[in-house]
Amino acid sequence: MGCRIPVVVTNVGGLPSFAKGKIVDKENPLTLADAILEMISMEEKPYKELCHEAYITAKEYSWENIVDIRMQYYNEISVLNNELQNANVEPLVLRT
Repeated sequence: MGCRIPVVVTNVGGLPSFAKGKIVDKENPLTLADAILEMISMEEKPYKELCHEAYITAKEYSWENIVDIRMQYYNEISVLNNELQNANVEPLVLRT
């Protein structure tokens, strides 16, 4: 998706939650083949739109973006822990 190419994925794990392209049932090679053929047979305009959506989604899940989100989370926890410490309350424990 980061290469501006939509994907064909199976309906397992977290892939369907963010994949841009086709989602097919696992362990079904005929459905997988049909989805691939459908993707490569798309008309140009809808295909380019899907390619753009794939790229935008990939940017949302880039390491740089994920690190920024995590750092913001850790900074918020740090501020809360400082406030709790000042109020003599047990600090929060980070769970990832």
